Amino acid sequence: MNLIIKSLLSTFLILAFLPKVLLSQQIISVVPNSGEQGETLDMIISGSNTNFVNGISTASFGEGITIESLNISSSVTAIARVSIDASSNLGSRDLSITTNNEIASAQNIFEVIEPTSSGVDLQVDMIPVNVLYISNFDPSNISSAPLLFTATLTNDNLERKLKADLVFNSEKHGSLVTGIKDFGTVAPNQVISFTNRDFDDFFSTPNGEDLLYDALATGILPPDNYIIDIVIKDQNGKNVAKDDGSNTTTNPTTELEVIAPGNAISQKPEEIYNPNPFFQWFAKATSYDLIVYPVTEGQTSAKLITENTPIFEQKELSNTSFLYPNFAEELKAGKTYAWQIFAHISTSQGEQILSSEVFWFTLKTSSDSETGSGGIALKSIEILPEEIELNTGSTFLFTALGYDKNDELINIKPEWKVIPSDAGTINENGLFIAAYRPKSIAIVAKYGEIQDFATVTLRWEGTSLNVKNLLEQVFGIPKNSNSGE
Repeated sequence: MNLIIKSLLSTFLILAFLPKVLLSQQIISVVPNSGEQGETLDMIISGSNTNFVNGISTASFGEGITIESLNISSSVTAIARVSIDASSNLGSRDLSITTNNEIASAQNIFEVIEPTSSGVDLQVDMIPVNVLYISNFDPSNISSAPLLFTATLTNDNLERKLKADLVFNSEKHGSLVTGIKDFGTVAPNQVISFTNRDFDDFFSTPNGEDLLYDALATGILPPDNYIIDIVIKDQNGKNVAKDDGSNTTTNPTTELEVIAPGNAISQKPEEIYNPNPFFQWFAKATSYDLIVYPVTEGQTSAKLITENTPIFEQKELSNTSFLYPNFAEELKAGKTYAWQIFAHISTSQGEQILSSEVFWFTLKTSSDSETGSGGIALKSIEILPEEIELNTGSTFLFTALGYDKNDELINIKPEWKVIPSDAGTINENGLFIAAYRPKSIAIVAKYGEIQDFATVTLRWEGTSLNVKNLLEQVFGIPKNSNSGE
């Protein structure tokens, strides 16, 4: 056969079959990966390229293991409650999950073991941690990492060589990291206390690497139910004790800040001249509700104002700005109005609604409605760049351009501010110095009542660290100093 034809045929075969290989559905992990005869347990199942569907997907470990329930967390994650018969055969089991015509499977992924017969006891106590920032973990001082759990191991009346195997799981993402702790020879009735800071070594999983790199973008671990499973094994590799603990973090994925128009209720209402104000706020959320309230004479508290019947409501906005429409109730000159944003975010405990601060403004009439400070007829401001990613602790010079009603450039010297205020500082020339906590923030330039804002994503400088070091810092499990790295 001609060499060129052979080459083309080979290329065709590779291209034809490669997508099927790359996109094959498979089960990549189950946690825990072993269970005792007669035991009922909950496990997290993680798939790859799968399409799990609640109520449709079914799972099977074969004879002797009953799937009591299968709850789908995502297209690639499921939580199963399984019961192992007391007479179930010992040894490895295959797992398959069927979803319509899709079958995802894995061989020898779960092991049925004999019931624990030793008197060794393990108790894991989780320490509630509601907010986990990556910047909480100092790379130069791992021992300063927050404690995630404490564990107490109590040996029975026999001398044993014991070690602990740890698996750190995410309910949404599956197994993230595994750890090893070798206790050596443990005396009869000896009691050993240890924490997440005391493990000798650990290994990351693909799920863990993906999650941590995503976390670097926001600086926080995502809201989830994090589960720690610890199994104690003897010198023969036999399970002699185990326990687990879980911790639900509800890290907010957004900081909600209103920008314009108006001032906080603690200040005088801002005077504006546009009867169709352009509302702007800063946040990272799924959707937003905008509420506009009338302010009656003598009202000076946000609580009283928000009890008034709204004159306008716009629900499920996807953007962080909104122009007051002509079809809405007309805003009257000389009257004061207040507004507030409600942000909808998704957390491990379902949807959460955050409310913003209440801002207020007074509508004025003036022939000078387009004039900013100093008598300049300013129509709009544009900040350059409009969006940027910066390292924490870095500096950057922002530029504000002013335009008149003919869209001609005007020289302006705006007031600058950072939202939220703890995200850094900015001087009168637009020179921004970022703080050391990763987050999404806004840089605002304001001239008179005209303003604009740029979105800045602060990323931790640690993106150059390898995943092993990164896992040390995030999970607080120091590596073995003799590991050679």
